[in-house]
Order: sequence, then C-alpha cells, then structure tokens
Amino acid sequence: MIVSKVKRFLILLIIFLSIVSCEKEISTTQLEEEAGKAQIKITSYPAALAIYKNGRNTGSFTTDSLTFLSEGNYEITLKKNLFADSSFVVTLGKDEKKSIFIDYSTNPKMYGNIYCESKPDKAEIYLNGKSTGLSTPNTIKKLWPGDYRITYKHATSYEDSLIITVQSNKTVKAAKELADTSVWVAYNKTNKQFPSDYLTAVDIDASGKLWIGTLDNGVISLLNNHKEIFTIYNSPLPSNFITDIEVASNNEVWVGTGDGLASIINGVWTVYNSSNSVLKDNYITSVEKFGNNLWVGTSNGLIVYEMDKGLWTIYDWTNSQIPHPSVSCIGMDSEGTIWFGTNGFGIVRFTRVWDDVNNKYVESWLHFKPEDIPNNPGKSISAIGIDPNGSRWFGHLRTQYEKGGVTNLGASLRNIEWQVYFNNFVQDTYFEKIYFEGSIKWICTNTGVIYFQYPNNLTTLRSDNSSMPNSNVRDMCFASNKVVYFASFGGGLIKYKRK
Repeated sequence: MIVSKVKRFLILLIIFLSIVSCEKEISTTQLEEEAGKAQIKITSYPAALAIYKNGRNTGSFTTDSLTFLSEGNYEITLKKNLFADSSFVVTLGKDEKKSIFIDYSTNPKMYGNIYCESKPDKAEIYLNGKSTGLSTPNTIKKLWPGDYRITYKHATSYEDSLIITVQSNKTVKAAKELADTSVWVAYNKTNKQFPSDYLTAVDIDASGKLWIGTLDNGVISLLNNHKEIFTIYNSPLPSNFITDIEVASNNEVWVGTGDGLASIINGVWTVYNSSNSVLKDNYITSVEKFGNNLWVGTSNGLIVYEMDKGLWTIYDWTNSQIPHPSVSCIGMDSEGTIWFGTNGFGIVRFTRVWDDVNNKYVESWLHFKPEDIPNNPGKSISAIGIDPNGSRWFGHLRTQYEKGGVTNLGASLRNIEWQVYFNNFVQDTYFEKIYFEGSIKWICTNTGVIYFQYPNNLTTLRSDNSSMPNSNVRDMCFASNKVVYFASFGGGLIKYKRK
C-alpha cells in the first residue's frame, strides 16, 4: 500500500512539472513597446478636413492632433467633399511635436471653373447676383468649390438662372436656352414678376400705366416694370376677386369686383355697394364709361351713374322692359345707344333721351331674342364690341344645346341683317372680349386670340403655334401700334411685340 501511494505521488509530480515546463515555453513573447509621445497638430483652411494617417481614416477633423506617435514617417491625407485631396509626409523624431498648417487657398489646383454658355449667346453673366462683366460664351475662372447661381440676361430673352456646383481642378458647364422675348414677354409667378397667374382684366391709362385685375390677388398697376399691388389688406378694395377694369379718358380707374364697385380718381379710392348706392347685388359683371355716364352690369340689374349729376339709376324688372336683370356685358354704338347682353335671355338695345318738357328720360327697349338670330347660336352673351363702321359684334356662349359663336349685326336697324361666325369653332371655345383696331377685329377666347379683317381669313395666336405662354385670354389692350397686352387666365400678363 505504501509503495502504491508513493508511485501515485511520483506520477502526479511528473505531470505537474510537465505542465509548468510547457507554460514556460509558451510564455516566451516579449512585451509590446511602450506608446510613443510624439504628436502632429494639423490646422487647415478651410477647416473640418477629414484626417487620414497612412491611408486609414483617423476619425478626426482639422483642427486636431494625432497623438501617442512613435518616431518615424507618417503619410497624412486631408479630404473634403468637392475639394481635391491634399497629401504630405511628416517625419517625427522621438517624442517630437510638430504643428502643420495647410492653406488650400494658395493651391491653384483647389479651384474650379464654370464654362458659361447660352442660347442666344452674348448674354450678360451674373454670379450670385453680381455682374461678372463677361458675356456668353465665356469661362469664370478660379472659383472656390461650392454652389453658385449663374444668371443670364439678354435684351431679347427672359432672364434665367441655374445652380452650378464647382469642384476642385474641374471645369463644369452652365448651359441655358433662354426664352425669346423679342416678340413675347410674360409677367407671372414663375418669373416672380406677378403675384398671380390668373388675370381677369387689363386696361391702360394715358400715361401708359397698365391696370390689371386678378382672380385672387386684387389689382396690379404696372408702369416701366414698376408695379404696385392693391388688395383688401392694403387698400379700400372691397374684394381681391376682380371681374372688370375700365380706365376712362381722364385716367379714372373703375374696378368691378365680386363684392362691389371701386373707383380710383386722382389717387382717391371710393367704394360703392348695396349699402351706399342703388346696387342690389354687389357682384359686378361689367363696367363701361361713356362720356359722363358710367354703366355697370350686375347679376341683378343694369346701372347707370350720371357722374355730373351724382345720380344713380338701376334698371330691373320693376321699372323697365329688361328681359332679365342679369347683365353680362355692355357696349355703346356711335349714336349713343347702349347694347347689353344677358345671361340666358339674348341681346338688348336701350336708348334714352332727355325730355326737357317733362323733365325726364324717354326710354326705348328693343329685345333681340335668341330665336331671332339665324341658327340660334346661344342665349347667353359673353362679349360685345362696336366696330368703327357702327356694326355690332356679339360673343355667344356655347352650351349643351347651343353651338355658340360670334354674331354681327349691321349698322342699320331698318334692314336687320345678322351674320353668324365661328359656330363650328373649336369645342368649348368661350368668346370673352371683342375689340377693334381700325378694320381689324380682335377676339379674346379661352383657346387663343383671334384677329381678322374678314372672318374667312383669320389668324389665331395660341401657345401651340407661337411663343405665347398661355392660350386662355380673358382681356387685352393696345399700348401702341406695336405692343399689345393680354390678360391670360393661367399664364399671367402677356406682352406681344408686333413687328
């Protein structure tokens, strides 16, 4: 037993010594070198450059320091979006500390260029709103990397801009085709010239100032590119919805709105509505001034305001032979006779002559019913125009059962003769306004502007056959024998420069 225990002890001793011996053999690796105390402090212009050491991202950005470095050579690379990389080698001695400043602005390779190109060429080049003194085609050189707004201005084109991103040591192209303004010019929200694209009326005063009505933003006056905007918030204007504008010969401005009538006379505003005038309905459909009399169409009566007498008169079912008090448009012929259209009840001729004996007006009403006109183009009248030879032109609305179109009634009423035109015109065409330029007739429609001397030889201006930006035209006026303005419903004010 004693021998057996001795043997077992010897075996365990041998195993123990073997294990200790093995551990000593395995643990022969030397300890790691102690971290160095050398440093590199890196400062740069611009700041916040990513710092790479020997090709690996350190996670640090300038200004910062690389610490605990041993002596030796280190390849440092600085990186920043849009800028070229900058690399250099730093040699450190034991425990050495170095400071490095890298200035990109002194390195020509850090800059980029913009090649400016436009159609048409010879456009002035503006960089971030400032003139470069250059014109296209040309190159703006030595630009710091980043975003730039390039603007091109040309005498015969719309001003236009684009944003260009410049990178180090590269030339980027800034190409732009400018919309031609040698014939067409637009003032709208797109080019930030107008607060609204939806215009309803336009007229011009003796100074050349335009007065423009909008659907939703009041009245705009425009003279030599200087504009004023009148709304319910900064003026007595009763509504921002403008239905009609009439500029009289003495520069009186009359504005029809969805909530009353306003005048601007010598800079003074006056508002007329159902509370201070004979208006029964504040919705104004049409405003025309002939001599001293202002004629106003409303959805509930025809109104005449004799300004020299300060007298208002309203004609409706209660005091006249009017077939319906919803008046849509008004005109006056060379004899001083008033013509007006109704909504759904045809055309009315109205004369009134002052009787000195009985001290009152003698009135005469003549109603042209829709069925009195050949082919019955339509009951609702949208436009009236009286041409220089005295004949009358009327626009008829198309309905589900009526073709619509334009009719002409000759100057003589002794031999009533009607002509009907355009009743086979483009489907859903609405005739908005009719004007005359000598013997040339101009008609504003929602599908373009028609002009002609004879109806069988007409020209239509539309967005698909010209540079006219919008075809839906509600009104127009002549600024000169060369310039016409169109109030478009959806494209803002359109200037047409005729050759």
